[in-house]
Formats: sequence, C-alpha cells, structure tokens
Amino acid sequence: MQGIPVEPFINSGVVQSTSSKGYVWLFLDKNKIVVASNTYRHDDHYELLKILREHFALEVLGPVPKELEPLVALAKPAAVEAVKPPSKPVQIVKRFSARDPLEDVVVSVLEALGFSVKVDHRIVSRAGTEVEVDVWAEKAVGDMRFAIYASCKNWDRPVEVGVVREEFGRILQLPFIPHVRVIVAPFFTESAKKEAYADGFVVIETGEKAAEENLEKVYQRVYEKLNKLFMGVVPKWMQELAEKARTIAEEIKKLSEELEKAAGIAR
Repeated sequence: MQGIPVEPFINSGVVQSTSSKGYVWLFLDKNKIVVASNTYRHDDHYELLKILREHFALEVLGPVPKELEPLVALAKPAAVEAVKPPSKPVQIVKRFSARDPLEDVVVSVLEALGFSVKVDHRIVSRAGTEVEVDVWAEKAVGDMRFAIYASCKNWDRPVEVGVVREEFGRILQLPFIPHVRVIVAPFFTESAKKEAYADGFVVIETGEKAAEENLEKVYQRVYEKLNKLFMGVVPKWMQELAEKARTIAEEIKKLSEELEKAAGIAR
C-alpha cells in the first residue's frame, strides 16, 4: 500500500481480519517500506522482509518485535535531501565486549541472520570440565534447537592442520554437538582447509585480519558466506519464493519511482 497510514487504520477490522489469515501489511513511502508490527509473524514473514531490506529502508509501525530488531538496525538509511546534513552510517558491527573484533563481526552476522548468540561462552563438557566457545548461536526451528559453533582465529599467521584437529576435538567433548561448525580466519594453509572440510567445518577465509578500520568489509565477507550457506540448504520451493520476492521488491521500487515522477516529487 502506498503512503503511511494513520493508527486507527492499523487497528481496524480490515487489517486485523487479514493478518489473522497470515497476511503482513506493508506500506511504501518513497524509498522505504513500513511494516505494521501487529500483522507480523516471524516464521511466515521474516525471510520476505530480509529480502526487501536489500532494496529499501525498513521501518516498523508500532512496537518493534525482538526478532525484527537486527533487520531494522541493518536497514539501508533513507535518502536525504541536499539541504539536510548527511545521516550517520548505520553501524552494522555491534560490540559485544568480545576479546577480539573478529568475534564481534561473527556475532553481528549471526544476529542479523536471526540467531540468538553468546560470545566467549562456557559449556560444561561430557567429562565435567569447562570448554570455552568463541561464538555459540542457536535458533528454534520447529521443535528443534539448531546450533552453530564458531571459532575465530584473528591471527597474523595462517591456521594450520593442528588447530583444526584441536577444534574438532573440542567439539567432540561438548554435551550437544552443533549442527554447523565454523572456523573463521584471515588465512588457512591448504592442508588445514582440506582437514577442516573433511571434519565437516565451514571454512570462512576473510583475506585480512579484522581491525577497527575494516570491520564492515570483514562483516560483508562473513555474512555473504553464511547467508549463501543457509539459503543453499533451504527447500527448492523456498528458494523460488525468495526469488519471486526479490522480483516483487524490484517491481515495487520501480512503481514507487514512477509514482513519484508522476506526482512531481524529486528525490
């Protein structure tokens, strides 16, 4: 729907009756999309909004659902007029008081992908001793708890075979074996990569050590790898739905530009 509605409309019977059937109400205003929070259902609408966010700024009308906070935080800032001062860029890498900036990057990526995340997390092993995990992420999938183990090696030297074997041994000590295990580092030796793949690790090579001046660049590399991983394992019908959603988003954007042009609205 074009334009931002008033509050009585959002709480009207029309909106409530359609949302009870699984519809989410979206309102287009120039280059942003506003979501009516009282019609949002996380399981049904999150993937669609994640795709739309790539093309539009995203805002929420009403209380922001907790699951939508990462998307709203990462939304592209709306274009501003020349007479206004430039808006401050959105900080996509949050700081979690981690020991290393690479851990902050990985936590930020997993949060953006909808996971609940813990950094420098201590888990009691099967032997009763503590195992510290750089990043531990979880998401409820139906009645299953989907878990990710991530080891961050923000080193000046490449990760070698011995490190991979040590990480694999640590995972075997855990009382709950994670569904996905990830090693993130600037560089790996070829033998370490082969060992990691053989042990079922996802290898993410950032190409440079994470530091304050390149956090967003490293974030994009980690996000791209993990996002492709999760999109690659979803059912074909869901991938087709995502592609349709991208097409619709592009069409909505074109329609918005045409409406603005017809109304004589300059960006």
